[in-house]
Amino acid sequence: MSESNHSASPTPSRRIEVSSATVARCVLVAAAVIGALFLTWQVRQVIGLIFISILFALAIAPMVNLINQIGVPRWAAIIGVYLGFAGAIFGIGLLIVPPLVDGVNDLSRDLPGYVTDLRQNETFRDYDNRYDITAQLREQAQGLPDKLDDAAGTLRDVTVGVFSSFVQLFSILVITFFLLIEGRRILDFAYAQFAPERASRLRHLAEEISRAISGYVFGNFVISVVAATATFVT
Repeated sequence: MSESNHSASPTPSRRIEVSSATVARCVLVAAAVIGALFLTWQVRQVIGLIFISILFALAIAPMVNLINQIGVPRWAAIIGVYLGFAGAIFGIGLLIVPPLVDGVNDLSRDLPGYVTDLRQNETFRDYDNRYDITAQLREQAQGLPDKLDDAAGTLRDVTVGVFSSFVQLFSILVITFFLLIEGRRILDFAYAQFAPERASRLRHLAEEISRAISGYVFGNFVISVVAATATFVT
């Protein structure tokens, strides 16, 4: 009887004790995480510029390497690529904007005469009497200059607007310049901190990322050139 009563008695629950050192450590870790997040938020613009610079450096690195291989100093190759991009941006604006303005103005001025000539065709005249085509064409012709202003404004934002934020642009170009000059040494130093096998995998992964970004940028550049050429011819 005593044995059964002893076995039925509840076992005392284990009390978990937390030392003051553990509490202090948790508080310090939480404060450090919050502080790091707050600091990251405060310097988010700088982090964004560094991230853009890394992507830009990866994108133009193949061109810089190609120019460097033919005997041009690396610093001169980087500056040459910079000047090439700047010239391309300004060149696109100078190449597209004047013909676009002249063409739209000519079309707006001559469209009423085209409509009058179309009225001489009996079939067109019949449809025009039913659907008021000429009236709609004249209305659209009057609104073409306004649409041209919108299109020119967008094109201006894409071309000249790139250089409006001079400080940020200058920072990106400077950071990219140093990444392209010292990038190999920085990567070699980073790889040296890992074991040889892991360093080899990281090196291969970095090369794959660089090729992917360069291919993406080059593909978009080719598409933009084709689209700009087709638009200019049209």
